[in-house]
Amino acid sequence: MMLSRTDPQQRINHLAMMPCAVKEDLQAMSLESVQLVAQTLPSCERVSLWWLHENNSGFNNTVLYKAADGLINADAFLAKDAFSHFFSTLIQHRFIDADKACEDDRTCELLDLYLQPAAIKSLLSVAIMLDGVLLGFINCEYAASTLWNTEQRQFLMRVADQISLVYSQIKYQTLLTAQKVVIAEVSEQNNTQEKLKQLAYQCGLTALANRSALMEYCNSQIAMADGQLSLLSVDVNNFKSINHTLGEAAGDAVLVAIAQRLKHFFVANENVYIARVGGNEFVVAVSQNSNKMKLRLQAESLRHQLEQPVLLEDMALSIAVTIGICAYREDGLLTGDLLAALSLAMEQARCEFVPIKVAGQANGNNADVRRLLITQLETAIQNDQLSLYYQPKLKLDGETCIGFEALIRWNHPEKGLVPPAQFIPMVEKTRLITPLTHWVIKQACAQLQQWLKINPDIIIAINLSTRNLLDQNLPSFIKKQLELHDIDAKHLQLEVTESSMMADPERSIETMEQLHKLGTPLAIDDYGTGHSSLAYLRTLPVQVLKIDRTFIAEVLKFEHDRIIVESIINLAHSLGLQVVAEGVEDWETQDYLAGIGCDETQGYYFSRPLPANLAKYFLSR
Repeated sequence: MMLSRTDPQQRINHLAMMPCAVKEDLQAMSLESVQLVAQTLPSCERVSLWWLHENNSGFNNTVLYKAADGLINADAFLAKDAFSHFFSTLIQHRFIDADKACEDDRTCELLDLYLQPAAIKSLLSVAIMLDGVLLGFINCEYAASTLWNTEQRQFLMRVADQISLVYSQIKYQTLLTAQKVVIAEVSEQNNTQEKLKQLAYQCGLTALANRSALMEYCNSQIAMADGQLSLLSVDVNNFKSINHTLGEAAGDAVLVAIAQRLKHFFVANENVYIARVGGNEFVVAVSQNSNKMKLRLQAESLRHQLEQPVLLEDMALSIAVTIGICAYREDGLLTGDLLAALSLAMEQARCEFVPIKVAGQANGNNADVRRLLITQLETAIQNDQLSLYYQPKLKLDGETCIGFEALIRWNHPEKGLVPPAQFIPMVEKTRLITPLTHWVIKQACAQLQQWLKINPDIIIAINLSTRNLLDQNLPSFIKKQLELHDIDAKHLQLEVTESSMMADPERSIETMEQLHKLGTPLAIDDYGTGHSSLAYLRTLPVQVLKIDRTFIAEVLKFEHDRIIVESIINLAHSLGLQVVAEGVEDWETQDYLAGIGCDETQGYYFSRPLPANLAKYFLSR
């Protein structure tokens, strides 16, 4: 459900400019606000506005709009003491989004006296606050279960903010009238009107400038005779999957964190203007002595700051960003042209699998290079140019080898040994991922058949991609290979990343369920770099959790990383999951992990990935 095609911001601006000096004007403002909400969210059956009763005992429904009847008389009253939990939640969180209002513990106390009589199934309530006091609230009421997005919540918050500011204007003006200070009254009125106008140019969630404000700023810089302007765009990668998996509150937390980190990074630069211009897109405008190459160097440091984990209630969420850079005159003479150049740079960054892209930089015919590489890889599969390397996984005693992770290598006839990072991301987007995965499974099963004769408990783990999880034929292919090589399924572990499940969670989980029934152990790889919480893992048929190496690399150096690692281990164990730490490179880290109860480790401290003829020496350990 999206916002109406009509421009709600224009109507909000209209609300901001309404002259309000007495209580009757506030009623007119309330009527206008309710109609604005009803017209902007057309699927909403009812919109109601409630004000605090003059004796402070509860809230009166002063305005009610029904989609079928328009504005009608309202006389409902909700007492504070009868619905204390509902009101305290509004005060604390500013909004309540109950898609099943009759069952939600935040709203179920309204069931008998309000929800059932009005046939309300879902409810979105937004508080009207002033100086920490709940003055009233706006309800969007639906006859069916409904979900709301961040854009809709922010829209309602902006409306509530406008009403609150108008109320403060009336309250103050009434006081001035009683005290007869005429000059101060005019000054305050002008100040309030300026605040209302300012609000129309601000992102309600992050308090940054919005797209309209950025456009005005850039236009003003370009209009100067010696105007200098460079733009830096920041996108949060896979933001939709954050909202889908963890909920919009987590998505909001990520956006607020990005906004704060941007302000902190540029705090010493007075010639920087920061705006949130879209759902997960931010733009930084730099207006003095700025150039693209200087920004390119800054962008590396900025990316490091932005990609620090965001702490949520039950997890530390790792995030990644993509950054684009462009400059006035070189990439465009108008603001719109510059924003278009930024969009193109961001698209090129995604296509080239790079985190930072400067507009206008030569692409080096990367599309042609990728096509050539894919064609060569197809030949490589047929001509036996591929091989598997095996990285040992050991128990915490550092002596007992429990298995290996199989990692593909490409013996390119011209480029030599090509690591997977240089070709797997491209292959995952093509039809070649299926035959490549089949090749890996066949090779791993053939190797298992040999090694099980030496160590009957050994396990080989292989990685599955997003497309693999969407392949409904994969379980039957694996079953066939296990039967062909006479291998029990428990010896072939399948590893998937959090992000790989997010492309189509329903189909991915269905595939994982089939693999689980087959008997293959399942592991979540690179845990902490994706977007699933440990609570979400309860719904998945997984047995193993692998903590990403970025948390292990400096776990002895930073307390923040230690808190994350220890929390993951404790919570994973509470869910009955085994924990593997990746990227162990020294004895001190190994000893620390043993002390906090980690189950298994792998990393360069024990061994780099090895060809099969060398890896077999770990079988007797």
